[in-house]
Parts: sequence; C-alpha cells; structure tokens
Amino acid sequence: MIEEKPGRDWTDLRGRLVELAINANIKIKYRSLSAQGYCLRFYDGTQVILVKEDDSIEEQAKTIAHEMGHLAHGHKWDISGPQPEQNEKEANIYGHDLLLILENVPGFVPTELLRAAHG
Repeated sequence: MIEEKPGRDWTDLRGRLVELAINANIKIKYRSLSAQGYCLRFYDGTQVILVKEDDSIEEQAKTIAHEMGHLAHGHKWDISGPQPEQNEKEANIYGHDLLLILENVPGFVPTELLRAAHG
C-alpha cells in the first residue's frame, strides 16, 4: 500500500501518471472492476492498465503507479490465483517511488522508469 502524505495534489499526480503512461505507450482505461486495478501485456506488446472508475482520484493515482510497477518489473499475471507476495511488494515500492519523484521534481520525466515500463 502506498503511504499517505498530507497535502498531496492527487488530481495533478494522476494527470502526470497518465501522461507518463501515454509516453511509455501504456493505455489507461477506466472500467467497472471488482479490484482496484489490473495491468495487461498482450503478445503484440500492447500494455493496458485498467483502473476502477468509481474509485477516488487518490486511489486511481495509487493504482496507476502500482500497476506501472508490475509492468516495469515484467510481472506475469496468473489467472488461477493471486499475485505472488513479492510481486506486490515490488509494485508497491515502485509506485511509492514513482509518486515521490513526480511530486517532488516538477517537470522531471523519469526516463529510467519509462524504459523499464517498455519491458
């Protein structure tokens, strides 16, 4: 789980995350979901992050950052069960770090993160 920080501008952070995703050729789709989000990587290289449409902007931002972590680490999703705990930890750390970078370095485009997201 990504920790809380009082005073965060979640609308701006979500917008910057979406911009970063677009620049990394990751599509963001808002849908009615049972979970907060999913990431998909198709055989043709298309990457999609599905985000729960009725979550708050804060939760959507956290979900996008977390799911970008799964894509950057190349995690495979197995439809037979939950993600391995280590994958979730890695995605949480990535998402947390990504939010901190975007929040504290205005205008910075984390090219290493973009490269990682390309798998």
